[in-house]
Amino acid sequence: MPRTSSAAMSAAAALALAACALAGCGSSGGSSSTAAATTSTGVAPTTAEAVTIASFKYRPVAVSVRVGARLRFDNRDDAAHTATADDGSFDSGTIAVGATRQVTFSRAGTFAYHCDFHPFMHGTVLVR
Repeated sequence: MPRTSSAAMSAAAALALAACALAGCGSSGGSSSTAAATTSTGVAPTTAEAVTIASFKYRPVAVSVRVGARLRFDNRDDAAHTATADDGSFDSGTIAVGATRQVTFSRAGTFAYHCDFHPFMHGTVLVR
């Protein structure tokens, strides 16, 4: 049985977390929600104003925004999705195909989220 280094295992775990986080879901319309949470996927966040939902993934999988910022979820997939906080602090509602929704983050924290329709889709928002 081949041995795997702890560095290789850590890299594999990070890639697996990133893959899970890139998966995403949405809903329809252009409504807004407000959020606050404290969960982490361990993926370094990218500063962005929007998350694109495509190929059943959220991109970027981890995003960083400032307190008070609005984060837009753009559904460019062929199915409806949601962006729903794991702790229930925000929920985009259903994001229809071709639609967008916005979530406003009013406090600092790390917010893990998923798609209610496709539970394998995950992402994280870091609010600073």
